[in-house]
Amino acid sequence: MPKDVEVTIQGHVGQTPTLYLNDGRPPFVSVSVATTPRYFDRKSQEWTDGATQWYAVKANGDLATNISESVHKGDAVLVQGRLSFHEYATKDGGSGWEPVIRPSAFGVEISRAIASVRKVRRDAADGSVDVSGLAVLSDEEEAPPDPLDDALDQDPDAEDSGDGASHFEDGQSLVEKVGAPF
Repeated sequence: MPKDVEVTIQGHVGQTPTLYLNDGRPPFVSVSVATTPRYFDRKSQEWTDGATQWYAVKANGDLATNISESVHKGDAVLVQGRLSFHEYATKDGGSGWEPVIRPSAFGVEISRAIASVRKVRRDAADGSVDVSGLAVLSDEEEAPPDPLDDALDQDPDAEDSGDGASHFEDGQSLVEKVGAPF
């Protein structure tokens, strides 16, 4: 019997998850996650987006509940789990294939966001989640400074190039100094 294919993807949530509760069954959630690879085109000297790939992430039980309570449309996430493909009928009568991940781990990608972690306590009788003590950060609160920013010796008066890259005093990005990572 073939071994399951385990994958890890980094992407963004396509829509705010909806938790489905069915009588006598564990909670269920299906959420779409998009990944768009980026690469540095040496010819044009610009970062370029590759083709966006969409994955259906389907979870049951406590993980489904935790996903629905933790992420929203647009959130950057990491997903690890078993990859499979689901065949479906298209509107024109043909068929298509949807990549599906059954996650063993799902979390907020904290290099792009700030997360607040709390231990989940569930009421055994109805499965409800205790959210007491949940701290909500205001939009005005900022992340603490990154100690590695000083290591880049960046010019604080330099204009942001808008490419998301860190630039050195001479205006070069890390990719321009050492080459693309791949």
